[in-house]
Amino acid sequence: MNGKDKCNLLREIRRRIAELYGLTYQPAECHHEGDCTGTCPRCDAELQDLQRQLNEKGIECIELNRQMEEMVNNFNPGGDTGDDFFSLKGDVAPPVEGLPASPHEGMSGFPEPKKKRMFFKECAVAGWNFHHPEDFWDELYEGAQLVLLRERTNKHDRNAVAVMLANDFDGDEENLDCIIGYVPRKENEMVAKMMDMGWGDAFTAELTTVKDSGAYDERLRMTIYIKSKEEDMESWFAQKVDDSFPQQLLESLYQDGVVHFRWGGFPPWERDLPRKGDKVVFIRKCETYAELYLMHTIAIGEDAIPFLENPEEEMDRTDDSSPYVLTLVKGPVLVGLHELDFLDDIEVGSFQPEGKLPENCIDKLKDLFFKK
Repeated sequence: MNGKDKCNLLREIRRRIAELYGLTYQPAECHHEGDCTGTCPRCDAELQDLQRQLNEKGIECIELNRQMEEMVNNFNPGGDTGDDFFSLKGDVAPPVEGLPASPHEGMSGFPEPKKKRMFFKECAVAGWNFHHPEDFWDELYEGAQLVLLRERTNKHDRNAVAVMLANDFDGDEENLDCIIGYVPRKENEMVAKMMDMGWGDAFTAELTTVKDSGAYDERLRMTIYIKSKEEDMESWFAQKVDDSFPQQLLESLYQDGVVHFRWGGFPPWERDLPRKGDKVVFIRKCETYAELYLMHTIAIGEDAIPFLENPEEEMDRTDDSSPYVLTLVKGPVLVGLHELDFLDDIEVGSFQPEGKLPENCIDKLKDLFFKK
């Protein structure tokens, strides 16, 4: 398989992943003539955008379906796919360029919890046009993470704060070779003072506007946040499911990229149900083992309308329930029934996931999902 074939194949797989998980994907037309390495900054930017959308949906793990596996085999009939693709049977293989990363069983720890952040300011990325934008423009996208670096040696601005793409930051705060611009002079005094007081790690930033045309101070803009040491608190819930659940889950994820439920009851203020961002563990018990599915709540009530096939009908129902939209984080994970003994004293219903799980149960479930 040459570089051009690899590029086309990876683009098609990214398109199918976007379709499977309900992502927005508009690949740029490639005008490169001749062979290539199979990936480039434009391809990497498409990949990063897909990864960002997966993260926003709470999707920590992706899997290639059987059609994608057949497509890979057709491009490399009888060949050893280990050089270019991770194994679709669960074996650990070399990482893949051009595909969103999928953690392997037994290799991934529990994902780092999100930190709370507070809006600080929105401003332009100043001076980007003086830093060879032709070298980095194709890597930019709205939502790209940035790093702010204090440039104390700047002779023209004693409060200079440089801006760099997080992917280009190697940890060396003195290395400013890859900066894309600065916090504007009229906006940087407070940021510089806080950094000089030792609070440089308090800031995080991301690109919020990327335009190919327009006024210079409107084409590239960012939002700066102040990070909190506190973690966003998420609740975990659990529900028992029957033997039909795996097939229904597969069909929903394949067709829509998400799964719909209706939960609720009267009076609603007495219901303890998931909120947006909460996790739900679905448990299917068999004779000697159980299947666990970890899902993430992405929309509830009116926020679920964009995901519903018949929103008017769903929203007009008078059964005291609301639509819930979830997406799969990980599963199925197989565990022995004895490994779920810690849930024996917890009431886990089969109608809906009602009642937050205690912290000790959450910790043990995290171990089952991410440390097995």
